[in-house]
Amino acid sequence: MLALLIKSNLRHERSHMLSFFLIMLLSAVMLFTGLMVMTGYRQLFEKKRIELSSADLVVEQQTDSAEKLAELEAILRASAYVEDFEKYETVQRECVYTSAGYDADIADSYTMANLILNFLPYETWDQIEPPNMFELAGEEFDDPIYVSLSENAKLMRAQLGDEVILKVDGKFQSFHLAGLYEDISLGNTALVAYVSPRQYRDWLEEDLQMPTPMRNALYLVRFSAGTAPTQAAADLAESLSRRQVAATVSDIESTITASTFSQNTIAAIMSAFALAITAISLVIIYFRISNSIEQNVVNIGTQKALGCTSGQIRLAMTLEFGAVAAAAVLCGVVLSFPILGVIESETRASTNLIWEVSLLPGPFLLTLGILLGTVLLVAFISTRKIQPLDPFVALQFGLDPEERSVNRLPLARTHGPLTWALARKDAVSGTRQNVMLSVVMVSVGLVTVFSLFLAKNVVMDPIRFYRLMNSTAPDVEFIVKDESARYELESFPEVESVWWIDSLYMTVNNHKALVTYTDDWYAIPGVNVYEGVPPRYDDEASIGGTLARTLGVRLGDEVTVRNGAESWSYRITGYQQSADNNGEELSLTEEGAAHLGCKRDATRLSVQVRGHDLALSQKVAEDAEAVLGERLDSYNNYIELLAQGGNELVSAVGAIVVMLLIVSALVILLSMNLLVKTVIIRKSREIGIKKAVGFSNRQLRGELTLSIMPQIVLGAGAGAVLGYFTSNTLMAFLLRTMGIMRSNMEVQPWMCLAAVLLASAVSFFIIWLLSGRIGKISAYSLITE
Repeated sequence: MLALLIKSNLRHERSHMLSFFLIMLLSAVMLFTGLMVMTGYRQLFEKKRIELSSADLVVEQQTDSAEKLAELEAILRASAYVEDFEKYETVQRECVYTSAGYDADIADSYTMANLILNFLPYETWDQIEPPNMFELAGEEFDDPIYVSLSENAKLMRAQLGDEVILKVDGKFQSFHLAGLYEDISLGNTALVAYVSPRQYRDWLEEDLQMPTPMRNALYLVRFSAGTAPTQAAADLAESLSRRQVAATVSDIESTITASTFSQNTIAAIMSAFALAITAISLVIIYFRISNSIEQNVVNIGTQKALGCTSGQIRLAMTLEFGAVAAAAVLCGVVLSFPILGVIESETRASTNLIWEVSLLPGPFLLTLGILLGTVLLVAFISTRKIQPLDPFVALQFGLDPEERSVNRLPLARTHGPLTWALARKDAVSGTRQNVMLSVVMVSVGLVTVFSLFLAKNVVMDPIRFYRLMNSTAPDVEFIVKDESARYELESFPEVESVWWIDSLYMTVNNHKALVTYTDDWYAIPGVNVYEGVPPRYDDEASIGGTLARTLGVRLGDEVTVRNGAESWSYRITGYQQSADNNGEELSLTEEGAAHLGCKRDATRLSVQVRGHDLALSQKVAEDAEAVLGERLDSYNNYIELLAQGGNELVSAVGAIVVMLLIVSALVILLSMNLLVKTVIIRKSREIGIKKAVGFSNRQLRGELTLSIMPQIVLGAGAGAVLGYFTSNTLMAFLLRTMGIMRSNMEVQPWMCLAAVLLASAVSFFIIWLLSGRIGKISAYSLITE
């Protein structure tokens, strides 16, 4: 009996269930994709940590003192955290690649690529984190080079076997790309590349013949079982700093967090909006079942009279929606894999790992549980009106005759054209319809405003997103040989301000953090301090929101910063934010940093041009090349990079914006399809009678459209206003794990107006098209039935 009821329901409601299926399909695709990205990359790194025997800590040291090398090794051996470590003596070289080949005059960092690589002889690795050479050229070269996925994407952009011309420490040299490797730390943190043993020895001899030979040591450290890498890294950094051993310490957890930054942002946005679509679908379920009970009340009474229990009828309707939801989830899972393949391919360079996408039980079960569970729950609750329904009352066609007798806006007292009067009467009569439609349009308005918010601040004007993600955001950055270049850059008429910032890792209350300093924070435009003020005096500091939360400090509290043997206490004057080091950062004045033995290094100059204009930034870069000549090492035109779509995260968010707008249009289409069909079926007798007394199809379609549009406009308007006030809050929530505590990007009133107009126009067009089925209803067919 139960199977027959489900089959009968599905047969009579095919078009409605198809609309519901498509809405659930959209939700399943977005939710499963987001959960797969979140879970998949976490599991990928956990799996690769074991497979590649990854180092828990990478320590890089550059020194001219053999005693410092020995002292660092002694510290590692004495540490209670360290189980084992391996030491490699690398050759460090600045490598520049440009598609122009042998061209020594290029300084633009985006027409060339520039990395400082640590070179080792091929096949010198040992037990800790040996590189996985997953692709080899298959032939031998006299001048081979083996690099990581990340290095190839950022530097060479070549295929296996290609000749690659690099400018190595100012001299052009030819290589052939012989292999690509994947790993967690070597390619992303240490930037290790492998060359022939002969080439390595030649470079090493060159270094040793220098007047003051520098030694570059790379330590791959494995911690004891049960050790937390981040805390152990902070403690080791503190020990090194206290013993005045200069070294860079990078733990694996921080490396993984930085490597999955883009993926986590994409996943968070997709999952959040999947849940929004799910909420819309639940409202639609409630509306659809309530109207189905009302429309089929005679059939339900007949079923009860024939012996079906209320529980069977309710269960049949619930399982009907559950079966469709389950089918949508399964289809959504299948459709998600092409999307996951694109995400994996586009973000592979940042992870330096290959993710062979396969079905993960966790995301699948969670997607199925969230969507199917909520659908079954809402569907079962929505059928509660069936329980008390008496079959004799139902056979007389009535759930609540008194409610049906209410005559709102009687035509006799309603002024204006008849079509408009009937539309107003219909608009205030269907309470459930109005509630469902309003909730759907509130969600659509909110999603549309947030999409426009992302489009404006991330796609159309990405400099705003760039400034949100950085503590300071230069338009153009110049790497120069001496500080005097600053004064020449300041003389350019297109330049508004020039500043320098230096940074290095220290410990703050025994916690590793990135410490930045400059001569005057108040001279830097747009410093990303979201509460309080930047430091002005030598005993003040502003602290990253993530670091403040980790240390449990507030404005006015003091923190102790240690750099080597030097330490000093600073009072917190402001909270700052950026994605650098995931918000674990501290800013000091130049005088304050001097207490810690820091010396002024103003060779990295940041420039802001008038109006953040692309043409002006390009002119400043060209003029700087001409004026500074050999004193200019390189420059980064961030405005040009963002305008050309060169930022991975900006490109990804742009794709998400397009997807969200398409999803909003589809939600409107599917919701209106379900609603209009329901209204037409429910009012088929009324429509037939109106046709018999002379109403035309155009009048009836206009009446239906006008009766629905007020709820659409009001709902979309309410959602747009809600989006106006919550877009920055939602953005900060999505980026909180990256160190962004408060978003202050631009939300403009036109976004609300555009969202309402867009939602209303799309809705009007869809309703008018769908109402065409009114033409198939005739008074004669109703009489003969």
